[in-house]
Amino acid sequence: MHSPKETACRLLSDAQREQFVHAGFLKLEGAFSRETAADAREILWRETGFDPVDQKTWTCPVVRLGDFARKPFRQAVNNERLHTAFDEIVGMGRWVPRASLGGFVVRFPHRDDPGDTGWHLDASFPSDRALESHC
Repeated sequence: MHSPKETACRLLSDAQREQFVHAGFLKLEGAFSRETAADAREILWRETGFDPVDQKTWTCPVVRLGDFARKPFRQAVNNERLHTAFDEIVGMGRWVPRASLGGFVVRFPHRDDPGDTGWHLDASFPSDRALESHC
């Protein structure tokens, strides 16, 4: 059980901690700013070579982009809120800060099979089961 003082200083709820332990992930609202997200999204669109509003330019089902260490990506992964969550999950000093956000797999609605479906969780294309749970 947590002391009242410790609980008052915590960022994550017990439910979020349990979610992480059992599922390996959790949703952290406000992990970074909308401005940071918009800046990063602009870079990713530019790197795909596609136009975000013209679906005719989306000529393949998936684009794999390399590691991104530019400012918005560094800001997204290095901020007090996110680092506090890391500390709560694994303990202070038990994780290594990142200088980048890693690679991105950007998926597009397309008739061609990218050849890698079905082997990982991809929230951009939920399963029928996931869709049923939201109805």
